[in-house]
Amino acid sequence: MPGLKAKPAFNDAANMPEEMRMETLPRNLLRATFDNCVLSLVLEAGKGNKNAVLVGWKDPIRDHDAQVLEVERLLDKAIERERGYKKQLRTYRNWETAWLLMNTKPDELDEYVDLKNQMKDFETQLKFISSVEEKIELQDKWTRFHELEGRCEKLLAAQRMLARAKEARDEAFKAQLAAGRELDEAKEKERALADQISEDQVEADSRGVGISELFPNISPGFIVTRVNRSATENLDFPDILTVIEESKPPHELEFRRYDYRQNMLSGRWESLQELRAQGKFVEDPRVKQQLFVDAGRRGDVVDLDRSLVRGMNVDASDQSQCTAFHHACANGHFEAMQLLLSKGAAIDVRDGNLETPLIQASRRGQEAVVKWLLDKGASVDARDRLLRTPVFHAILSTHINLVCTLLDRRTSLTVTDKHWKWTPLHYAASVGSEELVELLLSRRASPYAVSENGWTPLRCAQENSCTGCADLITEFVFNEPGQCVLPANERFKSSVWLGSHRAADVRWATDRGFGAMLAIYAPRRRDPKHHWLQVEDHEIDVFQVEISAPDDAEGPEAWGVVLRHLPRMLGFIDKCLAQGRELLIHDATGVSTGAGVVLAHALVKRRVRFEAALEHITAIRRQVKLSPSVRVGLEDLQEELDQRKLERLENRLRTSPILSIGF
Repeated sequence: MPGLKAKPAFNDAANMPEEMRMETLPRNLLRATFDNCVLSLVLEAGKGNKNAVLVGWKDPIRDHDAQVLEVERLLDKAIERERGYKKQLRTYRNWETAWLLMNTKPDELDEYVDLKNQMKDFETQLKFISSVEEKIELQDKWTRFHELEGRCEKLLAAQRMLARAKEARDEAFKAQLAAGRELDEAKEKERALADQISEDQVEADSRGVGISELFPNISPGFIVTRVNRSATENLDFPDILTVIEESKPPHELEFRRYDYRQNMLSGRWESLQELRAQGKFVEDPRVKQQLFVDAGRRGDVVDLDRSLVRGMNVDASDQSQCTAFHHACANGHFEAMQLLLSKGAAIDVRDGNLETPLIQASRRGQEAVVKWLLDKGASVDARDRLLRTPVFHAILSTHINLVCTLLDRRTSLTVTDKHWKWTPLHYAASVGSEELVELLLSRRASPYAVSENGWTPLRCAQENSCTGCADLITEFVFNEPGQCVLPANERFKSSVWLGSHRAADVRWATDRGFGAMLAIYAPRRRDPKHHWLQVEDHEIDVFQVEISAPDDAEGPEAWGVVLRHLPRMLGFIDKCLAQGRELLIHDATGVSTGAGVVLAHALVKRRVRFEAALEHITAIRRQVKLSPSVRVGLEDLQEELDQRKLERLENRLRTSPILSIGF
């Protein structure tokens, strides 16, 4: 329809959310130290012949191992040839020795060899010789030949064996030399291959793994950004190789992610966005982050460690911004917690609701985890999006021991949440846990804190029908050394408290946040515990007065003493309320004299009737019991105020233009 913009397609590369784009994530720095990176890494030039991209790992050990087997084979062969030569040598020497022993008359052998050649055609020669002398001479040679033949033929046979032994010896010697040369060449090649093996590759081989598994945080596709102390990112590839060659091993290398991929067909380097535009798969970084966080949820230490070694950010988060550390703590996986913290996980890392791992563990009631986190330095007063600290969540889980653990670490009980301005005691009263209410009250939680809509913890308990909690708070307030008898309202921005001298003790008074005190002492009987109000640096406005008015006084004298100081006391009360100071009025018991001053203020400044005011104050501070003297004095004050009011009314009526006609 005209005027309506078409929604981008889910796989529209141009409109893909940033969190789905790998290149928008920080390029984590990954370090690795190589014995000699030249012997371990296969590097190629990146886009524009710049950068050195890791494309693989060298594996010379395989070739070296094959060559070692070849050397072993040739060594066996050389040994065998050597044995053969030695055997032939012994054979030759044996025949040589035998020959020397047998050939004791070498002249006869030479004679026999000569005769043998002559006697080959003896019969033919004999036929053609005519001379008797020559025939006799030939016959003598024939006889001599036969005399030597037996022994000399054996010598000739031995001589032939000696010759064959020598020939065999020489052949064996040549074979030995050839095998030795072949072995030397194989050893030289093995040494050359061994020189290409780094200590890293030896270590990997001893573990039975590939060298890449020694450096699991480094993956093909990364670029080398630094070699030892020399930065190499965006340098020309030949210059990077020069830097590597000139750097002395070991090599300390830094790697970063490279946001380009090489097209295997064209060889062209393309950006990730170009690949998306072509409809090609590009990894969504959220997938690995989610898997890492899920491993924390399961407490899978092996998966967590593997991911961290491969460069995963230890504080990587899922869609709710929860980290693996959040989930490990929430589910009580101590091994995973220890691993993540040892790898640099932020102990107070925040999720989408600004919750820390301590807050999540507190909500789940993980007492042991909470103790462990606190021991490791987690903030006990960290606040979530609703400004709630861990103790709020522990209270909601109604886990009494967990709340005790947090209170033992001095967590604040005066903080309020964002929406209702509730304190932890408000929460405990609203969930109806009497144990928690009693615990918080014993740890100085204020039952007088007022929420955004004017509710105290008592009101929270009453509104949620938590009768037991309401009774606990009511009884606690009754037993306090002082009570808030006149709460703040639109006219008076601060409250008036009534109590005994114990209410002015430093701990109780500072807990209640008093800004002013009206102290009524018996003459020369000031409480030494209140000396802190005179010597310490504080901002409390103190008005002290000495009045002799016993709680059981019956005559008018006691009220007369009060009446003499009453104007100044009422003036001080007016000043404090105008300044917005929380005011405590206290005397020795808080039963009569102080109560009389409060009632006088209610009569004079608030226009409240005496009986109504007395009923109100008595309902809050049960100890109040006016002395006869003070009661009579206040009744007289009420009559006087009524008389003045009547006189003013009559005067107003007389001066009225209409009514004056009747007079």
